Amino acid sequence: MLRNSMSNRVIFLGPLPPPVHGYSAACLRMLEHLRKQASVITLDTAWAGTGKLALAGSLCRRFMLWLRLLYACLSQRPRSFYMGISGGLGQMLDIPFALTAHLFGLRIFIHHHSFAYISRARWYTRALLWCAPGATHLSLCDGMGEKLMQIYGLPATQVRVLPNSSLVDFEQEDVPQPLLRHKLTIGFLSNITTAKGIFTFFALVQRAQELNLDIDARIAGPVAQEILADFNAELARTPAARYVGAVHGEAKHRFFCGIDVLVFPSTYANEASPLTVLEAHSYGIPVIANDRGCIASMIRGDGGLVVAQGADFVADALAFLRKQQPQRTQVTQLQASLRDQFRIDREHAGEALGQIVQMICHS
Repeated sequence: MLRNSMSNRVIFLGPLPPPVHGYSAACLRMLEHLRKQASVITLDTAWAGTGKLALAGSLCRRFMLWLRLLYACLSQRPRSFYMGISGGLGQMLDIPFALTAHLFGLRIFIHHHSFAYISRARWYTRALLWCAPGATHLSLCDGMGEKLMQIYGLPATQVRVLPNSSLVDFEQEDVPQPLLRHKLTIGFLSNITTAKGIFTFFALVQRAQELNLDIDARIAGPVAQEILADFNAELARTPAARYVGAVHGEAKHRFFCGIDVLVFPSTYANEASPLTVLEAHSYGIPVIANDRGCIASMIRGDGGLVVAQGADFVADALAFLRKQQPQRTQVTQLQASLRDQFRIDREHAGEALGQIVQMICHS
């Protein structure tokens, strides 16, 4: 039963779309769940634009958001404060919010979406956690939670696991029977940047061409302006690859229905629990990915291949793709198995989400 009353008022701090990326999408879904059980005061921290003017505007906006937080604490008596924190120095902008919430006695929930400060301890993260000593920390996987405890000395009682699969609706009810295409089709779906691995993907396709491996490649996502010229040059010299642009909704559905394997060679420092891996598994599609963040815990069994850090991604991916080709007649069974495992994982994640939303809204 919905009960938006003063007794369960919650303050939400985090970035919301636009722009659309995994972090903002997860924050939006959490906000939607909180609104079902509480009256939520929303503080949207999404950055708009780039450059010095955008930075100045965002700093001014953060100050106004802090004033809203202060007013809410003084006049509306919230009980809980949820914050999705930044992955880098942006945490310094989160510190005044965490400290204010702590001083007013709010129960604080910190949602972690990045490994940038977990792979290596950061002084600004220590400062943020010092400002919220009793906070409950929401990690995306067991490994992330364990590293938070190890690096920052958090007690186990303050760390809860909330997988991303609980926050984004990936359930696919209308996936068609997989086609036994003449060629194995691999796909790349992400914001297209160097760190997300687009040039490694091109190298993989080009090497497959040189070895006469019969594959097609599809690339989807917005291309970062700073690599556009290099991207177009690589695309021109890779005839097996086709760029389909940014995809959403039905276009994304067609993209996943048209590939056999998703390739995700990201080396992005913030990489934690990429939504594109979960999306692929919701369609029963295996994934080849670098071992970053929570990825090793997401790709298990027939779910694909995790390439160890420091290994040759192209060589390992090619070996995996060669093994895929003789198994084409088993694709329906493998897809069904992957989708079943995804459903089980998502059900467990949904149970964790329900418990955590209950804690936030009724603490």
